[in-house]
Amino acid sequence: MEHRVRLWRWRRNPLRRRCDVAEAWIGLLTGVVMAVGAPVAGAAALTGGTEAMLDDAREARRATAVVAAAYEAVTPSGVGPLGTVRWTEPDGTVGTGMTRLAPGAEPGTRMTVWLDEGGALRGAPPSPAVARTSGVLLGAGAAGGVCLLALGVRGGARGRLDAGRAARWEREWAKIAPRWSGHAL
Repeated sequence: MEHRVRLWRWRRNPLRRRCDVAEAWIGLLTGVVMAVGAPVAGAAALTGGTEAMLDDAREARRATAVVAAAYEAVTPSGVGPLGTVRWTEPDGTVGTGMTRLAPGAEPGTRMTVWLDEGGALRGAPPSPAVARTSGVLLGAGAAGGVCLLALGVRGGARGRLDAGRAARWEREWAKIAPRWSGHAL
């Protein structure tokens, strides 16, 4: 029956090497980064992403516009109705711009458009549910990224430690092999 010694890298024994202790510390630090850093990064990304989208939604202003001209056009997402719309700003100035129209919209049709702070047309702002969902996805991605980064650093450090162990083993073997085999290497 196999007896497994737990935490052997942390115990004092004559077979423990400095590289074993270093590997134990690297493993501990990786665990701490994953247990503490990933949730912190995820929460920060969730909060920041959600707030940014909600701020974007708060800056958008709704206006009622009238379709001035409508036509079919090829857009990056396919063929769809585009048109020129005209709206009146609160100060009485008239704004015009080109936007996507609802199917079947003709000149004279009223529609809702969204304007940015400068009065230019923009897309509809995200709803609070969309902002929260995007924040959750961003937070999960950030937490996963921190974990992957920590595991990557740990793998790189272990690779360096393994290379050092292999080099020391080769040097020791080069000294011992001639005694065992009777042949010089």
